Order: sequence, then C-alpha cells, then structure tokens
Amino acid sequence: MAAVIGIRRALPEEFDAVDELLREAYAHDYGPSDESDDPMHRARVRAEEFDVWVAADGDRLLGSV
Repeated sequence: MAAVIGIRRALPEEFDAVDELLREAYAHDYGPSDESDDPMHRARVRAEEFDVWVAADGDRLLGSV
C-alpha cells in the first residue's frame, strides 16, 4: 500500500514536534545552536503571525515550512 502524504497547517499540539524536526534537519549543516534568542525557531511563535505547514503521513510528521 502506498503512503499518502498530506500537506496541511500544523496543529497547536504539534508545534513542539515541528520544532524538533527543524532542529534535527538543520543540525547536520549548521551544528547545534541556541535558538532561545530567535523566536522564529519556535513554531508556536511563528504561528501567531504566519501559517506553519507540515507534511504528514497519517499522524507522523515528515517536515515543515
């Protein structure tokens, strides 16, 4: 059975998982960093003014923009 990947707006309860996905994605290229001074590294803060989108396969988050 083929995977069905959907694109949708992130749910508030997924924001922490979105943050972790992004940390993991960028750590390879940029190394660990302290995002505490940059609110744009936190999905919950971005969602106050922008749409936060996720790619998901069912309940499993695959990526975010």
